[in-house]
Amino acid sequence: MAEKKKAPATAKKKNQTLEIIKRLARNKVAMAAGIVFVLLFVMAIFAPLLEPYDYTLMNGKLAFAKPSLEHPFGCDRLGRDLMSRIIRGSRFSLGMGLLGVLCSLAAASVLGSVAGFFGQVADNIVMRLLDVIQAIPGILLTMTISTVLGRGFFNTVLALSIGGIPGNTRMLRAMILAIRNSEYVEAASSINCSKARIIAKHILPNAFAPVLVGAAMGIGGTIGQASMLSFVGLGIQPPDPEWGALISDGRNYIATYPHLIVFPGLMIGIVSLCACLLADGLRDATDPKLKK
Repeated sequence: MAEKKKAPATAKKKNQTLEIIKRLARNKVAMAAGIVFVLLFVMAIFAPLLEPYDYTLMNGKLAFAKPSLEHPFGCDRLGRDLMSRIIRGSRFSLGMGLLGVLCSLAAASVLGSVAGFFGQVADNIVMRLLDVIQAIPGILLTMTISTVLGRGFFNTVLALSIGGIPGNTRMLRAMILAIRNSEYVEAASSINCSKARIIAKHILPNAFAPVLVGAAMGIGGTIGQASMLSFVGLGIQPPDPEWGALISDGRNYIATYPHLIVFPGLMIGIVSLCACLLADGLRDATDPKLKK
């Protein structure tokens, strides 16, 4: 009997997931953005194989070389191929953006679940803690944490993730407050399911869709913040070719050699645009009011 009762619920979840995928597939703009997004991450994974030249190789004769067939993005002030450095830099920029969002979501899932499900004292403690964090401007908070922790990939990821926790936590808490008194939650409680199981199996899966959409949109912003930290000297630093560090390295030559700024900046813009378009498509696909 137990197996017969589980089958319809499993089938229903599969049908809902399939319906979301179908609605997302009908959004051509979101699908195109998603494909570009995936290709960029593939580029980051296989960067050593895709680089036309060694990204550390210096050639004084090619210093400030403009874009050409041999060097499509030109060369920097030390004669290093800019395309190779941008491809290798995608590992740092995309990695920090994705890991920063994932770490933020992990922390927000715990805090939002505690605040939304238990309420009362736990809710007040979590919310007041978030008020303190949000009282500090986001950029200033990220820069302060990065300064305290120091430079480096993982320190920068931690600084970026802390800044995204309050918004994700508040959104998840609001969703949990709306569904914690639903019939299926009460049914799970009536058969003595543990609170941890109720949160993990019944509440989070039904409350996470809007948070996931916000996280997809936040990837572009997180990458922008990571680039900003590198630009001001707090994130990834040369010789590591992170996109923000590349812009910082070429800012003094923007008038005479604009390609040093244009191509890294274009990559940041493409990632941010694709993240926003994909998030918009996910929002439409997961919103039941938009079903056709």
